Amino acid sequence: MIKRLRQEETILMVIDVQERLIPAIHEAERVVHSCAILAQAVQTLQIPTMITEQYPEKIGATVAEITQVLNKYQPISKKYFSAYTPEIIDLLKNNPQRSSILLCGVEAHVCVQQTALDLLQNGFDVFVARDAISSRTPANAEIGWQRMINAGAIPVSVESALFELLETADHPQFKAVHQLIK
Repeated sequence: MIKRLRQEETILMVIDVQERLIPAIHEAERVVHSCAILAQAVQTLQIPTMITEQYPEKIGATVAEITQVLNKYQPISKKYFSAYTPEIIDLLKNNPQRSSILLCGVEAHVCVQQTALDLLQNGFDVFVARDAISSRTPANAEIGWQRMINAGAIPVSVESALFELLETADHPQFKAVHQLIK
């Protein structure tokens, strides 16, 4: 069966796009920009979003580009590398119709990868936006990417994910979302 992103079945998960970590990330500007576009678009489409922060006392808060868009969501603090924590599990259980998780964030080979593996293991359809993830080094980003795809995650780009969520140019929010990726 071919899996697709559907507006009514999807949750966006923004993983650890934090102030003290981002400056060390390869192509950080691209990652933050891509995550911000996803965040803006899913807000327009009224898709639930989860934001995680790895040990924020040491690594800082989520970057302003994300929190400005997602200000109605409280970031979920974690010390596990995977975001599949008891708090996230409870939130997912409260949204049983949402079986597709769209992932973005850092680091691709640690927190994003471990989250993807845990979600896959627990029956979720996991979509990873390639242009919205990275690591400190390109090699680690590529290792994380390959591992997630080999485990069953579905590769997407920000643009392909958004058009898949829209399904048609007749979608009431088409123009608003299209403006974000022009």
